[in-house]
Order: sequence, then structure tokens, then C-alpha cells
Amino acid sequence: MKVFLFVSSRCTHCPKAEKMAKRMFPEYYDKGLSFTKVRMKTSEGKHMAKEYSIRGTPTFIFLDDSGSYLDRIVGVPSEGTLRGAVEKHLGIRKSIFSKLLGK
Repeated sequence: MKVFLFVSSRCTHCPKAEKMAKRMFPEYYDKGLSFTKVRMKTSEGKHMAKEYSIRGTPTFIFLDDSGSYLDRIVGVPSEGTLRGAVEKHLGIRKSIFSKLLGK
């Protein structure tokens, strides 16, 4: 699964979303997650923003391994919401004890 985080240099919430992603996503790399930050001001960022209809930042876009659209989260989600989306799309579920202990 691929996750793109669309960010803008003028966005005051983007650093928080990026920090959360960089802290949390490495836990899922061995399960097939790849993460890319996309800067909206670059030519690639502009092209991708148009392709995925990005209207605000930060925006997380979730794609399956073949590149098909799965989901999006606009804004800075709670860590639980972001973790839930990742686990849902990777097809994994953590036990209630893991969730309670934060692992």
C-alpha cells in the first residue's frame, strides 16, 4: 500500500501531520506500507494534486499496490484514526491489548 501526504509550505498544520506520519509509519513498512511526502509547489506535486483532486493540505491519499485509489484523510487526523486507516487498508488488526498499551 502506498500513502502520499500532500503538504504546502504555507500550511500551518502540515508539519504536525508529517511528524505523526514519520513517527508512526515505520511500524508498517515491513507489512507493505510505503510513504511519500508530496510538496504541492513542485511540478510533480501539482500534477499529482490535479490527478487526485487535492483541494487542501494536509491530505493523506491511500493507494493499493496497483495504484488504485483506496481512501483519503484531509486535515490532521488523530493518531488512532490514521492508524485505523492504515491497518484497515493493509488488512491487519491489532489486539485490544496492543491498542491499549499503544504498541
